[in-house]
Amino acid sequence: MNLLIFSSDNHDSRILQSLGYPGALTPHMDRLSASGTTFSRTYCSSPQCVPSRASMWSGKQVHQIPAWNNYTGLSPQDPTFLSHLEAAGLKCACFGKTDYLGGHHDEQNRLAAWIRSLDLGLVEKLGPRFFLDDDRSPRSQQMLRHWGKVDEDCRWLEDQQDDSPFCCYVGVNPPHPGGGYHTNRHWFDQIDPEAMHHPPHHPSDHPTMVAMRRAKGAEKSFSQKQIVDMRRAYLVDPE
Repeated sequence: MNLLIFSSDNHDSRILQSLGYPGALTPHMDRLSASGTTFSRTYCSSPQCVPSRASMWSGKQVHQIPAWNNYTGLSPQDPTFLSHLEAAGLKCACFGKTDYLGGHHDEQNRLAAWIRSLDLGLVEKLGPRFFLDDDRSPRSQQMLRHWGKVDEDCRWLEDQQDDSPFCCYVGVNPPHPGGGYHTNRHWFDQIDPEAMHHPPHHPSDHPTMVAMRRAKGAEKSFSQKQIVDMRRAYLVDPE
């Protein structure tokens, strides 16, 4: 038995045409869904990035690790599902983003973990990062560093000529917003803004969300155009 695990980071599983989401362009993931099994009632163990990944890689609940924020995660010595599979005799390879180890995020993440309770805020960030390439070619790739990891993975798979069982993990950063939203004009124009779903803005924010925005320095309000543009960039699934 061979295992190939592909992680599309920070991708809301509901954003699929095959699940009826309006406006999404996800032909490749829809094809995978049609040829396999779609788990439509699964949830991450944590709303925070590193704790959620640490839980997945360790196979443990967040409180068992413990990992409570983006600055805490597993140590390099902690076993993961890959180390267990290697011990069982599988050939294992890992490409691209994993980000489950503690201490690898910047000082802002370390500070944000404790200033929430002090009702303090970090310096406000300079709005959303959205990058639109005017290239209209469907083959024009964005975020080449991450596509390069996919290419490395493909070459590794092609080199597996014997019958030895393997597990291969490949993780890409998109559509995680940490590096900003990147797309080109061809794919951007495929998304009809009128077909997208826009959750209504609640007039009274939950105190948790207010505190999180203060701690992350993200209290700047976005214009409606910025919100629509970022959603259009998020909803594409190019080759």
